[in-house]
Amino acid sequence: MWLLDLVKGYTINGVYKYVIFSEGTGEEERFVDIWHKKVPLNVTLLVWHLFRSRLPTNDNLVTREIMLPIGFAGDCDSVETALHLFLHCPMFGGTWSPIKQGIGVSLVHPSCLVAHFIQFGHLCDFSKNVQSCLYLIWFAMVWVLWKERNNQIFNKDEPM
Repeated sequence: MWLLDLVKGYTINGVYKYVIFSEGTGEEERFVDIWHKKVPLNVTLLVWHLFRSRLPTNDNLVTREIMLPIGFAGDCDSVETALHLFLHCPMFGGTWSPIKQGIGVSLVHPSCLVAHFIQFGHLCDFSKNVQSCLYLIWFAMVWVLWKERNNQIFNKDEPM
């Protein structure tokens, strides 16, 4: 018997809501926009892990006692955290500046990635279609940055 919904019983939608909102943070709305129908599932899952602080960045792996601290792929002296990697690192996070200039807007780098995502997708009073395109750009940027980070760590490649 599915105890989470005694009226409707077991439904796929019920399981989905349970998985997405199970932590009970009160910030459930932050996950609604990441399930974009034009974004591949692997990219969406990357962002989902990113927002839940579950990416295997150096700080998370050290915290879980999986590995010892190592150097950062961006050649920074900073500890590799998701926030630093995607927003503050001169090599990786610095790629947002040309994107913002190309779109013709200015952003303030918020103190968390969820706020950056929301701010990026809700720039000005754009239409829903434009907001959808902005989200696609954000997803693509995060995916490319993560892939490049992994490429530098695992393949020892030079930065793009």
